[in-house]
Amino acid sequence: QHGGHLGLEPPGRQIQTEVASVLIDRQGNIWAGTTTAGIYRVTGNQVSSFNAPVGLTDDRVLCLYEDREGSLWVGTVGGLDRFRDTSVTTHTVNENLPSDRAENIIEAQDGTVYVFCAGGGLARIHDGSVTSFTKKDGLPSAFSNGMFEGRDGSIWLGTNAGLTRFRDGKFTLYALPRLSGRFIPAIGEDDEGLIVATTEALALRLRNGDAVPLTIRGQTTPLSTPGNYTFTIYRDSSGTLWFGTARGLFRFANGEPPDRAPQKQITFPVTTIFNDGRGSLWLGGRVPGLTRFRIRDGRVTRYTENDGLFDDYPSHILADNAGNLWISAASGIYRVSQQDLDDFADGRISAIRSDRYGTAGGMKDSEAASPLSQ
Repeated sequence: QHGGHLGLEPPGRQIQTEVASVLIDRQGNIWAGTTTAGIYRVTGNQVSSFNAPVGLTDDRVLCLYEDREGSLWVGTVGGLDRFRDTSVTTHTVNENLPSDRAENIIEAQDGTVYVFCAGGGLARIHDGSVTSFTKKDGLPSAFSNGMFEGRDGSIWLGTNAGLTRFRDGKFTLYALPRLSGRFIPAIGEDDEGLIVATTEALALRLRNGDAVPLTIRGQTTPLSTPGNYTFTIYRDSSGTLWFGTARGLFRFANGEPPDRAPQKQITFPVTTIFNDGRGSLWLGGRVPGLTRFRIRDGRVTRYTENDGLFDDYPSHILADNAGNLWISAASGIYRVSQQDLDDFADGRISAIRSDRYGTAGGMKDSEAASPLSQ
């Protein structure tokens, strides 16, 4: 701003239609209402849009107004629309995702977020910028299942075409006989190399350019022969491998023989594993409720809707730095205090409290991706 005049850098070639109204909101975003293409928002050097195909009443915008609550009102030829701040911000194809079906997501060691969008491809989100990689960029298939980051920074994908590595912007397909054409739900890694689970219902290790039944320190394991489906693989900071399988939880620790891997306390199908860093694994699976598995003694505590949770079937679990667990499920995303969970387990309280975030909080759909793969 110079001499009372606001100077703006032009937002490139992304707005190429007549602008009928302009508004700068209290957060400094610039909103442009157009006569033929809906509205655009300019935030720094990022431009996003919203038009009739994605919900605006009409692409012909007449006026813009921000009220004292911070809501943006948009008057169009077809009606009146309101945009308001919500607890959840949604990324869609308008923010450059390859499709709106975001089914798998991981955060890499450098803070980059990778999202696989079914029917579209892989999105890389870094410093607020979204880059999409599709079949035209060498991706073997627009559908993928398990996703994992290797220690060398490679992103491994269980695509429908086979095991695929993404590194330095390039895709490499490992078209091995036991991997090609199979659903790959889980991928992991230990000091001996990469581990892959498939619908052959066993775990495989990549060795010398081939996929062979899993061995650990040269010994076969309960997962080396077909008969048990693996949903997820997790390696903790001590090097212990945890497998969530159709027949329960399996643990492969240094110094322990592989045949002692089954954890007899957990016999239900385990579809997701989260380590809270406080000595417990949090499990979701095909049994009602959220399950806490205390690593040091194997004590199991289960929490259900009757105890205060919003949903009995968690699809994924994460923790924040404020002492909460965040849990996704078919009914939305909910947050619960770990202190409440501890107090309930120890009998200090009889019910827990949880806060739910669904479509009212800004989600486009309340249902999270189903836990079919890691």
